[in-house]
Amino acid sequence: MLQRLDLKGTGDEAERLAGSSGALTAVQQLLHAIEARASANAVPCIIDPSLPQIAERQRFFVASNLHNNEKLLPHFTLQLLSLLLQLPKGSTYVSIYESGSRDRTGEWLELLQSLLLLLEVPSSIVTGGLTRAEGEDRIDFLAQVRNRALEPLWRGAGGNGSAAVSGEGFRADRIVFVNDVFFCARDVVRLLAQDGDLLCGMDFHVDVREGWDRHWRNIPAAEIMPYGPHGPQLGYKHQNHDHLIFYDSWVSRDLSGIPFANSRPFVLHQYSLARLQKGLPFPVSCCWNGLAVMNSAPFQQGYQFRTHRRGECEASEGSLMCEDFLRAGYQKFIVDPGVRQAYFPETARKLYTDKVSFIPLTTWDEVAAAPEPDFGFGPRRFHMTCCRKQAGGDIVHWEQCRPGEVFTRTLGCDA
Repeated sequence: MLQRLDLKGTGDEAERLAGSSGALTAVQQLLHAIEARASANAVPCIIDPSLPQIAERQRFFVASNLHNNEKLLPHFTLQLLSLLLQLPKGSTYVSIYESGSRDRTGEWLELLQSLLLLLEVPSSIVTGGLTRAEGEDRIDFLAQVRNRALEPLWRGAGGNGSAAVSGEGFRADRIVFVNDVFFCARDVVRLLAQDGDLLCGMDFHVDVREGWDRHWRNIPAAEIMPYGPHGPQLGYKHQNHDHLIFYDSWVSRDLSGIPFANSRPFVLHQYSLARLQKGLPFPVSCCWNGLAVMNSAPFQQGYQFRTHRRGECEASEGSLMCEDFLRAGYQKFIVDPGVRQAYFPETARKLYTDKVSFIPLTTWDEVAAAPEPDFGFGPRRFHMTCCRKQAGGDIVHWEQCRPGEVFTRTLGCDA
C-alpha cells in the first residue's frame, strides 16, 4: 500500500550518513533551514514499503544539469538526501553541473555541497558553467553540459568525501540522470529495482499557454490498433486541460519506433498499451522523460552525448543516445508509468491523483507479481520516427515526422 511521505522526518534519519554528532547537528540545522524555505513549493511524495532494498554491491552515479532552479532546489535537495539514505552508504557519487543561472541556484548548490561534505558523500558540484552562446545549436549545447556533468566518470574530479575519486574516475554500475524536475526518491529506487539498459518514468505538464495537444490524426483516442513502420501521423487538437498531459513526446518512442502522444492513450502499440492500462512497466525504443536510469557500461567505455551528424535526424541528444545504444546492442529500454515527474510544484501535486487519467498507480508488489516486460512483442526490424528540429532553432516540426533509420532488435524476437 502506498503512503505519503512527510519530509520533516528526513533529518531524523540523517544520523545513518553523518559521521559524528557535530556533523549530525550541522546537517539537521541545514535541513531545518531547507524545510522552512521549501514550504511554498512543497510537494508531498509517496513511499512504497514494498520496494526492495538496493543491493550493497551496486554503485551509482547521480547526475543533473540545473539552470535557474531556485524554486525547485529545496525539494530537490531533500529528495536527493532521502535517496542517499536509501542507497548503501558509500555507493553513490553526486555530480551537478549548473550554468547560466540568474537566480539563487548557485547559493542553494553551495548549501547542498556543504551538506554532502558533512555526510561524506563524494561529489562534484560546478556552478557558473558553460552558457549557451547566441546562435549556438540547442542540442549541441545540451550535449556539452550533460557531458560536463558526467566528467567524474571518466576522470577524477576530486570529490569531497572520504570516498572521493582519484584520477581514474568513479566506477559506477548505473547512472541516474535527473532533469530539473520535481521527483521523489521512491521514483529512483523503483527504477533501480528493475533490470534494463535505460529505464524512465513519465513526465507531465499543463500547457496553459495554448491548450493544444499532440495526438494521432484520424484515430479515435480510445481505439487500439496495430500499425506499420510508417505509423499514424501526429497532429494537434484542442484539449480541456483538467487532466495532465505527457510532456516528452519528442524523445519517447514505442516498440515500433513511433512517438508517444501527449494525451491518452499515449501509445498505440497493443502490448505496451495493455501494460500501461495496468500501471505496469512496458518496453519502448527510446525514453528520457525527466528522469532516466542508464546502464553505465557505454559511458564507462567513453560514450558521450552528442548532436546529430550529417545525414542524421536533427533529434535530441537523448534520442541520439537511444540510437547509439541500439546499434551497440544495449536495447532493453523500459518506461514505468508508476514513476512520475513534473516541472512545476502545482503540477507535481497532481501526479498521484486522478488528474493523471487512464494510468493506475501500482505498488512494487504488484509490479513484481506481474510478468516482466517482453520485448518479443515488438517487431524485429523497425523505423525510429524522425521529428526533426528546425535548423538552428528550437522548434520541432511535428507535421513533418517521417520514418527514420531502420533498426534491428536482437533480444530474441521473432522474425
